[in-house]
Amino acid sequence: MSEFSKDVLERGIGPDIALVRARLRSVLLHTPANRRALDDAAGTLANVYAAQFELGKTNTRLLKRLFLAIIESYSLIADCAKQ
Repeated sequence: MSEFSKDVLERGIGPDIALVRARLRSVLLHTPANRRALDDAAGTLANVYAAQFELGKTNTRLLKRLFLAIIESYSLIADCAKQ
């Protein structure tokens, strides 16, 4: 079963978040230094949660920065592991 299907069916993750996770997983495995893809993933996650919790623009930007920091930290670990 694909990771996307597992996320949605077994883990109860929404399809939009599961799609971002699948894309992010691929980027981190193959090109962890792809800053644009990491930024896009952080923005998408922030927008999904901002809509769900009715956050304003300021909080959405802060949430994106938080997601990006977490993703970049993992990206550095993944990049170091590849070398």
